[in-house]
Amino acid sequence: MKKIDTFTDQAIKTIESTRQEVGMTTQELIRRSGIRRSTFFRKMRGDTSFTTEDIDALAKAMGVDPFLILSNAAERADAAKKTDMDLSQLPEDEKVAYVLDKVKAGDQTLAAMNDPNKEKEAEGGDGR
Repeated sequence: MKKIDTFTDQAIKTIESTRQEVGMTTQELIRRSGIRRSTFFRKMRGDTSFTTEDIDALAKAMGVDPFLILSNAAERADAAKKTDMDLSQLPEDEKVAYVLDKVKAGDQTLAAMNDPNKEKEAEGGDGR
């Protein structure tokens, strides 16, 4: 399996979250999109890349605009890149927006910044 870039990873997550939001099963999405089952799962694992035709077919199958999938993935990729940056470099309003987004998402990495025991929790450990 190849390493997935941030944008592709977020595109995959956006497709999956959109599918769930519209209340569609994976099988129904595959059927409606016309993408072969094996191809769909290979792309969702990041083994092969999505084409614009794939994004278009999946979006239409879910009843959403393909641009929304791509723009949402781009926004999520930008946000993911910001987690690697030093928050002290951001303007105050962007810091607040960043923290609020993390809190809404239930992200524990903010706690890890201030409490070394929380670092293990954020990584999936028990912190002991």
